[in-house]
Amino acid sequence: MMRLRQAKARCRSRKRRIQARACRWLHQAVINFVNRWRTGKQRFEQLTARQQALRASLEGSVLEDSRAGSTVQQLSILPEPSQEPADGQDR
Repeated sequence: MMRLRQAKARCRSRKRRIQARACRWLHQAVINFVNRWRTGKQRFEQLTARQQALRASLEGSVLEDSRAGSTVQQLSILPEPSQEPADGQDR
């Protein structure tokens, strides 16, 4: 009877150790996930803020140029079609 009681107690304590280890592992996994999520969110917010600042500065420069008389087409990198003859056509 005593051996059975000791065996049950050992089994219970082993179960508790395993459960405690699983709980610690799960808790650490949750902490890691939350930290990664927060870091990613902060990076995303920083990138979004940079993009918004860049967009605002570009829109500001386009507005200033349009007030000065130039058009958005003149700001584009590609030449306007009326400036260069198309292939095979002479002017």
